[in-house]
Amino acid sequence: MGFGVKLHLLIQGVLLLVLLGAQAWITERFRRHILDAAEARAKISADGVINGMNMLMETGSISDPQNRKLHIRKMGASEGVLQLRIIRARQVQDQFGPGLPEEQAADDLDRRAIESRQAQFQLSDNVAHPSLRAVVPFVVSTDFRGTNCLQCHHVQAGSVNGAASITLDMSRDFAMIARINRMMWLGQFALQAVLFALIGSFTRRLTRPLQRLEAVMSSVQFGADLSKRRPQDLQVAVLRRDEVGRLSSAFNHMVSALHEQQTRLVSLLSAMDLGIMFVSSDNRVIQLNPAFFHIWDIPAAADLIGRDVQSTLDLLAARVVLPPDFRERSPLHLPEHAQVGTLTLQSGRIVSLERDHVYDPDRRSVGLLWIFKDITDDRRTAEKLAFLAERDSLTGLYNRHRFQEELERALAASQRAATMTALILFDLDGFKYANDNFGHGAGDLVLVRVANELSTVVRRNDVLFRLGGDEFTVLVAGTSLEESKVLAERIVRTIAKIPFRFEGTLVPVTASVGIAMFPSDAVNASELVAHADAAMYQAKAAGGNDWRVYEPRRDVSREMLSRQILQSNIDEAISQGALKLHFQGIYGIDGELSHLEALVRMVDPGDPSKLLPPEAFIAVAERSGKILALDRWVVRQAIARLADSPDIPPIAVNISAAPSRTRAWRASSRTRSSGWASLPAGCCSR
Repeated sequence: MGFGVKLHLLIQGVLLLVLLGAQAWITERFRRHILDAAEARAKISADGVINGMNMLMETGSISDPQNRKLHIRKMGASEGVLQLRIIRARQVQDQFGPGLPEEQAADDLDRRAIESRQAQFQLSDNVAHPSLRAVVPFVVSTDFRGTNCLQCHHVQAGSVNGAASITLDMSRDFAMIARINRMMWLGQFALQAVLFALIGSFTRRLTRPLQRLEAVMSSVQFGADLSKRRPQDLQVAVLRRDEVGRLSSAFNHMVSALHEQQTRLVSLLSAMDLGIMFVSSDNRVIQLNPAFFHIWDIPAAADLIGRDVQSTLDLLAARVVLPPDFRERSPLHLPEHAQVGTLTLQSGRIVSLERDHVYDPDRRSVGLLWIFKDITDDRRTAEKLAFLAERDSLTGLYNRHRFQEELERALAASQRAATMTALILFDLDGFKYANDNFGHGAGDLVLVRVANELSTVVRRNDVLFRLGGDEFTVLVAGTSLEESKVLAERIVRTIAKIPFRFEGTLVPVTASVGIAMFPSDAVNASELVAHADAAMYQAKAAGGNDWRVYEPRRDVSREMLSRQILQSNIDEAISQGALKLHFQGIYGIDGELSHLEALVRMVDPGDPSKLLPPEAFIAVAERSGKILALDRWVVRQAIARLADSPDIPPIAVNISAAPSRTRAWRASSRTRSSGWASLPAGCCSR
C-alpha cells in the first residue's frame, strides 16, 4: 500500500471521525431539545390539570366525581394527549375518601412522583407508538396561585396532595428526529463522497507544496476559532495539478466548509443571551460566546480559549458574592449528580448555572457544556409581584389579604400564650369631603400622608394595615386594654394634627377609632373585626375625632340587622300582596255610621297565620322611606273598594305626615288624580 493511499485513508478517516462527531453532537442536541420540549409541554398540561382541579376545589364542585371526570375528559381531549389521570395521595384519601379507581397510584412512577415531590418522566421508545409519560405532583402551599390549600386540606404545607399523570404521543417528534437524522446521514454520505474524490486526487500528486500544506494545516488547530480568521489565510496555494495540488485543493474545500460551519455556530451563539462555555474532555475551554463575557463582566479580549477549566472557574468565582461562612470550595462547584445552581455576583447580577455532559453516539462523555443565564430581572419581577400581593399599591402598607393572614396568626398565638390581642379599627372623617370636592389626587394625598405619619406612631411589633378606601387598622399582639387606649389616643391626636390644605382651603381630617380585644370581646377573627367596626361607629356617632372601646350594650349591629330584615319584608309584602286592608266603622254622637277607617296589617313572614299590627312596621317604613309606597298601596286599595261598592260609606285613609309634605307625594297624587275623576263622589273622602 503506497504512501498516497495511506495518506488518503488517514485523511478520509480523520475527516469522517470529525464530521461524524459533529453530526452526532448536533443530532443528540436536537433530540434532547425535542425531548426537553415534550417534557415541558407535559408539565404545562399537567399543571393545567392541577389548576383546573384547584378551580373545582375553589367552587366546591370537586367532590362530585362526575365533575372531575368531565374535567379530565375535556383536558384529555387535547391533541397529542394519549392518557390523562389525576392521582390522590394517601393524605387526601384519608380526608376525603379513596375517590375513583382510576385516581389511585397505578405504578412505581406515580408513587415515586408523590414520594419525591418531583416531576417524574418515562419515555417509551416503542417504534410503532412512542410516547412520553409525565407525573407531576401537587405540592401543598399556602399560596398556590393565590389559594391557601390549608383552608380545605388538613395537611402540612410542603406535603403532596396528589399528582397529574399525562401521556403524550411522541410519534410526530420521533418522526421529525428520524427525518433530520436521515437528512444528516445523506449529507454525510454526499460529503464523504466528495471528500473521497478530492482526497484521492490530492494524495496522488504529493510534491513540493507538501511543506506549505503542512504549515497551513498546523495553523488550523483543533478548537481554534476559524470564524475570526479570513478564509484566504486558511487556503493552500495550488501551484500545479499533481497529488499535492489536489490534496491542497481538497484541504481548501475542507477548511472552507469548516469555516462556514463554525461561522454559523458562532453567529448562533452570539445571538443567544445565555452565556455558553464548551469544555473538552481534557478539561480545556474550547468555545465561549459574547453573552458569557457580558454576564461575568469579563473583557471580551480576555484569552480564555485553551485554558484549563479549573483556572477559568476560579476566575469566575472571584466575581461571586460568598456567604460569610463559605470557605470550603469554589462557589461554582457542583456535585457530580447536580446540574443546576444559582449565584449572586458582585456586580449585583443573579446568575443561574447549568452543567450538562456532551456524549458521543456510544454515550461516552466528550466534554461539558456550561450554561449561564442572567435571571436578575426575573428574580426582581418575582419579588415585586410578591410585594404587590400583600401590599397596598398606594400607601405601601400591608393590604387586606395580609391582614387576614396576620389576624389569624395573631389570634392563634394569643390563644396558645393566653395573652390579649387588640384590633384598632378606624376610618377618616373628612376624607370623603376632600376626595369629592378636590379630586382623587387630594384623596390619595390624604391616605399617603396619614399612612406615613402613623408609621412613626405604632410600635415596631404593631402592624398597620390599609383595608381599603379610608379604612385602616392596627393589629397589636400581647397587649392590654390600657395600652390599646393609649395607642388609640395617639392615633386620634396624630391624625387631627396633620394639616391638609387644598386650593387654599384648610380641610380638617380626623379619625373615628374603635377598639376590640381578643378574647374578651370576640371568640374568632370575624367577630373581632365586627366588634371593632361597631366600636368605631360608636365613636363616629359621638361626633368623630375620638375613640371608643367595644361595649356590647351599645352594639346596634343586631338592631340594625333586624331593621334591614324588616325593610326587606315590607318590600316583599307590597310586591307579593302580603298586606291586608281592614275597615272599622266610625259613628257619630247620634249613633249613626259616619264613615269607615282603613287599617293596614302585614302578614308575619315567620308565621303566615298571624298579622303584624301597624306599630310593628310603620316606624321602620317611615325611617327607611318605604312609607310612600305603603301609603300609595293603601289609597289604591281604598279607591278600588269604593269603585267596586259605590253604596258603602266614605272611607278615611290615614296618610303618614312625613311623605304627605314631600314633593314626591304631591307629584304622585297629581299623576294619579286623572284616574280618580270618574269614581263615586265619596271615594276620596278623608
